[in-house]
Amino acid sequence: MSDEELIRQANVEIEEERLLVAARLLRQVEKQESLTPGHCRVMEQAQVIQNVIDVHLKPAQDDPTWKKQTESHGHWDTLIYYKVEEHSKLTCRIETPIEASLLVPLLAVFNESELYDQWMPKFRFPIKMGVRQSLKLTDRPGRGAQVCQVTVDMPFPISDREVVYDVYAVDAIEELSLISMKGTSLQVGDADGAVAEPEPGIKRIEFEVGWVIRQCPKDHPSLQNSKHEYAENEPVLLLSLTQFADAHVNYVPVSIINFVTRTALVGQWNSLLQVAQDVKDGKRPDHDKCIQDKQELYGWVNQRIEAMCAKMD
Repeated sequence: MSDEELIRQANVEIEEERLLVAARLLRQVEKQESLTPGHCRVMEQAQVIQNVIDVHLKPAQDDPTWKKQTESHGHWDTLIYYKVEEHSKLTCRIETPIEASLLVPLLAVFNESELYDQWMPKFRFPIKMGVRQSLKLTDRPGRGAQVCQVTVDMPFPISDREVVYDVYAVDAIEELSLISMKGTSLQVGDADGAVAEPEPGIKRIEFEVGWVIRQCPKDHPSLQNSKHEYAENEPVLLLSLTQFADAHVNYVPVSIINFVTRTALVGQWNSLLQVAQDVKDGKRPDHDKCIQDKQELYGWVNQRIEAMCAKMD
């Protein structure tokens, strides 16, 4: 294929959120100087997403760097792992199987950032911690791509924190039978100037989140002690999420690790799943309206879920 044909086909793939395929085509272009900044961004995003996928496809129980923190079995089966790396970098990993019919409601809860403060838990005891406000600053090219700002009340003596992050999704169904998403914090001036300086008394932090959605392996450890009766007539998907936040503290006490991984994170994750269930059951009119008003996004997601499920065993 000529450079022109490669770029033309890459643009088609980009329109369909197939960034891994688009990036492979763009890397074959001989005259790299003919690529636009948007093309270069796609190649960078594709590499980041590939790294996310590589992490999530390796079972946590086979990686000694992940420490199992908690396991719960009720309405959902959830495993939570964590690791503390250099400079007190705390990364958490969550894995939960769900029925396929819950995915669109779940993505709506995650994607509609302006509704976060309706459902994200707020803690007042033993420490104060919770979302104060959430905003969508701007949309980005791509279905569901956006820049979000979330401000969090933190326990004394830590000053309140804020994250501004960019999130986008990648369709890798045809080649890997999965969907992946990535959120990465931005700096002042990013997103064409949409990211302003934080307000006085608030410290801006670094944040990363990566999702992989795929068929749940039948031998996944979360299913071994399951009490949940999964629907027999629909596929079971595995939600796998890794999340890192650099709160700019020099040392993370064990008490904070335990609170974040056992209480705050579990509470936030269970709230996310419960709100998604409420959306599915018609109990969240604001989210339901977003789904109906944004069929270009959520209708497309439904179609891609059907395509992914059709490839399952």
